[in-house]
Amino acid sequence: MKGAGGGRPRKPAGTTRHRNKPTRTDVKVEVTAKVQTIPEPALPLTGVRRTIWDTMWAHPIATLWATADIAALTRLVILQTTPAAMADRGILAEIRQLEDRYLLNPYARAQQRVVLTTDGEPEAEASVSELDDYRRRLSSG
Repeated sequence: MKGAGGGRPRKPAGTTRHRNKPTRTDVKVEVTAKVQTIPEPALPLTGVRRTIWDTMWAHPIATLWATADIAALTRLVILQTTPAAMADRGILAEIRQLEDRYLLNPYARAQQRVVLTTDGEPEAEASVSELDDYRRRLSSG
């Protein structure tokens, strides 16, 4: 896996200029996937922090997390809810890096080739024919 910020996100399937076989495959996560039991955080969380914790673990991406990730995810929740964090560039950078590492934003998921799927099909993306039609209209008009 590449690290966070490993370049531009990839283009939709079938629209790239090079037709080489991919060296990595997509990691498919079912949209309906859920963690069976939400683990307890490394430190006690209450109020808004506990709500954020429960919401994070309800996301399908949480099925990719391990028990070893609990401490870092707890730190992320605490940093996100600390009022002084929004004024400190260093803390904001740490929050962004943790969000990237644990695939909590679409850009990070695209970088790591994680695709949310429904019933075995990837989420809707522009098809090659739709893109070709769009290019033809641009060039003709």
